[in-house]
Amino acid sequence: MASGIVNVCFDPRLNHDAIRQQVRERAAEPRPASSSIFVIGDAGGNFGSGARNLIALFARQREPIAIAALLHHDDCRAAAAGMRHNLSTSAKALQDALQAAGYDVPVLTGTVVTETSTIVWTDRPSTTSEVSTFRMPRMYGQ
Repeated sequence: MASGIVNVCFDPRLNHDAIRQQVRERAAEPRPASSSIFVIGDAGGNFGSGARNLIALFARQREPIAIAALLHHDDCRAAAAGMRHNLSTSAKALQDALQAAGYDVPVLTGTVVTETSTIVWTDRPSTTSEVSTFRMPRMYGQ
């Protein structure tokens, strides 16, 4: 089975197990599930040496890659400090590195909700709840 690569911010508030599970579920939709999902981090979720080295390792070992994702999160300290690159720029860097290593793998993008580690995928509409207020009529005495 093929593996998956997920590049996120190294913020300790992000739950890697929850992220890994969501990516595994997403990977299983159009193709067989990935056996291992490697969650790697860099400041702001930027494409960095961790992802570059993992791709190089997989290429040397002829390890197939089924899915790749680059995720930012909504409460990022690196972004606040001006260190985070644009999501599409980082995703393109990841895509280029994969292609240079001989992988033809789509790179999914999204935003992680920091509080819950829920991924909102860029290519899918976000699910929102619509609040509808309902009030019981009040019966007042005469």
